[in-house]
Amino acid sequence: MRSGGVIDRLVQRLNGAWMLIDYKTGTPGGDAADYAIQMTVYCHAAGQFLGSPVTPYLYFVDADRWAEIEVDEERVFAEIGRAVRGIEEENL
Repeated sequence: MRSGGVIDRLVQRLNGAWMLIDYKTGTPGGDAADYAIQMTVYCHAAGQFLGSPVTPYLYFVDADRWAEIEVDEERVFAEIGRAVRGIEEENL
């Protein structure tokens, strides 16, 4: 199974901490948790690449609004695993 995505921006702060920023257009709607899977996968990949933890943020451009996203790798990767098993069981 292959999947793709593009990390919009990685920024290293003066204190050495890394921020992952994903830009969103339009007005913020719904819950920032709607982006949990995407941001968890991006943070995992960036953390592996950088060898450091990464804090994820959404930036809603049109509203000039920031949202820090909670990342729960264990939950998200378990959810992805269940989805893959479901697809495999349906022989799709």
